[in-house]
Amino acid sequence: MKTTLAIVLLLCTHLAHAGTNDALSNIDHDLMRDSHNKGLQALFVRDQVNNAILQINTWLEQQPDIQPEKMAAVFDIDETLLDTYAFMETMDFSYSLDELDDWMATGSAGPLQPVQALCKMFLDAGVNVYLLTGRHEALRAATEENLKQYDCSSWQKLYMRPSNNGSDQIKNYKLAAFDE
Repeated sequence: MKTTLAIVLLLCTHLAHAGTNDALSNIDHDLMRDSHNKGLQALFVRDQVNNAILQINTWLEQQPDIQPEKMAAVFDIDETLLDTYAFMETMDFSYSLDELDDWMATGSAGPLQPVQALCKMFLDAGVNVYLLTGRHEALRAATEENLKQYDCSSWQKLYMRPSNNGSDQIKNYKLAAFDE
């Protein structure tokens, strides 16, 4: 049985919205824009990744015999590896899931650079990387192409939500996939 080092990076908590944009309606959109435009969001992400690296290194020091191929890192995609902020801002933080899916199909999401670098670091070290997203299976090709643009393409498995799985089921889907 593999020893698993699971790094689930849910970094941008103010943008995490469990499959709907209901949570965004309760957030001050001007504050979000200001935070993003001043680089505070990028600073937060960088700090979270640096903290994760420190914790990983501490753990690895306590496990001197562990081999990278016996480890796993798990990454979410949206607002973790890929940045959907540009879409959300364009839509004034009010959009339907169909509009979001249409935008995701274009493969236009940029990387969250520190997280992408961490993913690449794991891949380069031989760690098994698994991706877990609330995106529907119908977006697989666009999602894979979007990730390949940023050197994060050698993952073990990309878990995507079945097309018949509604937005209210994203949390349950992710928990079940993570347990697999």
